[in-house]
Amino acid sequence: MTTTIQSVIKRFPNVTKKITAPQKTIQKFSLNILLILRTSERKNFSSLARCNNVSYRSIYMTEQEASNCIEYAKEYLVKLICILAAKGNKGRLLIDFTDIAKPFSKHIPDVTYDYSGSSKRVEKGLSLGIAVWSNGMISIPFNFETWLRKKDAGNKYKTKIEIAQVLILSARRVIPFSEVMLDGAFASQKMIRFVIELNQKFTMRIPRNRVVNIGNRSFQLRYCPAFLFNKNKKFKTICACYKGFRCYFTAHKRKTKNDKFEVVFIVSNVKRTPQEHVVAYKKRWPQEKFHRTAKQKLGLADCQSTYRNKQHAHIFLVMTTYAQLELMKIYKRKKSPEEIVNLFRHQKSPKDFRDLRDLEETFMA
Repeated sequence: MTTTIQSVIKRFPNVTKKITAPQKTIQKFSLNILLILRTSERKNFSSLARCNNVSYRSIYMTEQEASNCIEYAKEYLVKLICILAAKGNKGRLLIDFTDIAKPFSKHIPDVTYDYSGSSKRVEKGLSLGIAVWSNGMISIPFNFETWLRKKDAGNKYKTKIEIAQVLILSARRVIPFSEVMLDGAFASQKMIRFVIELNQKFTMRIPRNRVVNIGNRSFQLRYCPAFLFNKNKKFKTICACYKGFRCYFTAHKRKTKNDKFEVVFIVSNVKRTPQEHVVAYKKRWPQEKFHRTAKQKLGLADCQSTYRNKQHAHIFLVMTTYAQLELMKIYKRKKSPEEIVNLFRHQKSPKDFRDLRDLEETFMA
């Protein structure tokens, strides 16, 4: 895998030269990414400039520059994914929502109220549906859509399932991937019909109260007699119908944090062994890692602009920064992107950056 990344690094400067964007935009784009990597404080323009002793104007983006930055980042990330996928592993498409808290915002566009999985309550902020491509070794976030509650969206309201479908269709037009991985919140009749009609492989969690048909009988998954476990058995898969669609349903008996056992269910249209279904669903985890790193290390929630283009440009800057960290992680043989961030932020002398200079020249030029 290291050899693959080295070949990508060698080829990528030639690819970026083919991307059409104003040179000033590319320079600001690159500088902002480097400053995000090196800054421990908030990742807004004023903090980035102050902490790194650069002029505010050298990194500040106008609305037009932000729009150019968004287009450049989209093209950059898609081309990077296509290079990695061309090595033989088409990868998987991961889609999930995350919230960016903006509790005191009054004029930031697209702010809404949504349930936060971390705080376990409804909070004010941005609700983003993020698309991530992953091949198991490298994860590249490359697109997102905002969700608004019906009260805020009015006639333009879309459910999160509909937004996920938009992301899937957009991804199919620009990148290769073999399978879609989704959380249990998307396991509805509408979504399953959508991916099956697209002839798209999928794997997702499914709530235990969903009703499936086996022969002439109907059962909730949690009460299905086919899922009765022997003492030492942890996985079991059956073929059944859900709302007229024939799929594979897997029950996974696992231990919780409290040392108790629970059974969770997975649905897929791919024929696998029970253990393979469980392993396949675990490959959705890189998206959760991106959400954590983007918020805790890269300042995903730090943009204070009241302009939509600038908010979106900041999100794409964070996505591109994370993509580069993923490449550096493999190239430098580290376990996580956070280790690379620490290399940038906790060095006492500029000389300590010498071993990363080749990466800076490749990705920031």
